[in-house]
Amino acid sequence: MGLGSAELVTLAEARALAAEARRHVAAGRDPIEERERARRAAAAPPPATFEAAACALVAAKAAGWRNAKHARQWLATLERHAFPLIGNKPVADIGTDDVLRVLRPIWSRIPETASRLRQRIEAVLDDAAVRGWRPAGVANPARWRGHLAATLPPPKRVKPVRHHLALPSQDVPAFMAALAERDGIAARAVAFTILTAIRSGAVRLMRWREVDMEARVWTVPAAHMKARRAHRVPLADAAMAILTAMQPHARGPESLVFPGGRAGRPLSDMALSMLVRGMACDGLPEGAPPR
Repeated sequence: MGLGSAELVTLAEARALAAEARRHVAAGRDPIEERERARRAAAAPPPATFEAAACALVAAKAAGWRNAKHARQWLATLERHAFPLIGNKPVADIGTDDVLRVLRPIWSRIPETASRLRQRIEAVLDDAAVRGWRPAGVANPARWRGHLAATLPPPKRVKPVRHHLALPSQDVPAFMAALAERDGIAARAVAFTILTAIRSGAVRLMRWREVDMEARVWTVPAAHMKARRAHRVPLADAAMAILTAMQPHARGPESLVFPGGRAGRPLSDMALSMLVRGMACDGLPEGAPPR
């Protein structure tokens, strides 16, 4: 086994290298194989950090998510709470203490976010194990059942959802009559939304090419539907009357049916919301809850 050129390795260094090689032999290891293993480790890229592993998982899952917003939300929780503490640590070295260091400061204060954060840390570490970035067979330190459940209290129950106030069905005819007396495109858009039972976003983005006035059908494009499938909406007489009233505003098949204040821009969602909020408070004392 050579120890290197005499021009580069001093006598003291050669004695030290020889002593190390003899220790490997005494321990039953091949000193040449050990030296090659050390060379490969030195030439290997640095281990993946937790932050790099999280970004890799998000990139891998992006194709299965509905939009980029979901990916940003998924990563935002980690960016805020996990990356400052363990983002630069090799993902192979993440242990229970690291996970608890991230979770404990927020576990009782914002339990819903903390529970979601734990699940995402667990997913990152599971994916890292699949990629070979974590040792095989090592338990995931972010696992809840049989692990963190033994040291952290159960996440608090999510507070009951407060639904928006709903208009009683018997009051709908009076509301529609009051809406008909309102001027403006926003009022027509709200009435059309109610008559077609379609999300307001699809109504605001509706274009004339989507409407078959003769067949009395509106075909909502897949891109404007939550299920990402085109949807055909039959148009009742009242809905057709609104479209007929809006036709003078048409500037071709690509123009918006309910245009906003600026040419070519759709109505804002706030324009519809403020109209409905104002109608819900009409005739009430200042500060009184909407009817």
